[in-house]
Amino acid sequence: MGWRRVFSITSSNRNRRCCKCCRKIRTTIENYENSDIPRKITASFGVTKLQKDDDENSVIQKADEALYIAKNKGKNLVVSN
Repeated sequence: MGWRRVFSITSSNRNRRCCKCCRKIRTTIENYENSDIPRKITASFGVTKLQKDDDENSVIQKADEALYIAKNKGKNLVVSN
């Protein structure tokens, strides 16, 4: 099974709160148990700040880059840039 990207865009002053929320979601997913699922499910998150000069492409690119860093560091992480 592959992975999917989900984006949530917040203002720059909400970055810490967004990371905290992502960590809670990640932990909930990791701890989920179901006998129909043969292995653990993990989730990685890339969080970025929306800056004044960002447009829809640049903010998605920054979030995507943070996600790739999380996955390359071993998956199941929250990374903010």
